[in-house]
Amino acid sequence: MSHSVSSDQDIFSSLPDLLEDQHNIEIMTVTDGPDAMFLILRNMQTDKRYRLDVDAIQYYQVTMNEAYYAYRWQTDAIMPQCCFYSIENSRLVDWLVKVSGGILDDINKIRHLVIITCERSADLVFYGEFRITPI
Repeated sequence: MSHSVSSDQDIFSSLPDLLEDQHNIEIMTVTDGPDAMFLILRNMQTDKRYRLDVDAIQYYQVTMNEAYYAYRWQTDAIMPQCCFYSIENSRLVDWLVKVSGGILDDINKIRHLVIITCERSADLVFYGEFRITPI
């Protein structure tokens, strides 16, 4: 069951059903190559690993300072048992569209996914879908 809260303009919707036991997930690696951008996630308790792929990545940022991330978002939508959030009315997407010079033109098709773990956090802005597959 998803939980939504607005923070100024950003509307956070938790995605608790993507993976079990999300509070134990860590971002192991970020790969940005000529063919794809993906993250390797790991459940720290079970050592299960997952690959998160996105279609048509436009922007990503990985932050290693949880205090900065908590300050940046300042929202009641952040839940300790969930690490995946879909952001609607994203201020980041609005800014990217403004500075893109028209490259990012269809704001209604751009998605913003946030992953918040105990050590790292990531913003992923992309067109299309994302997939999480066990590896």
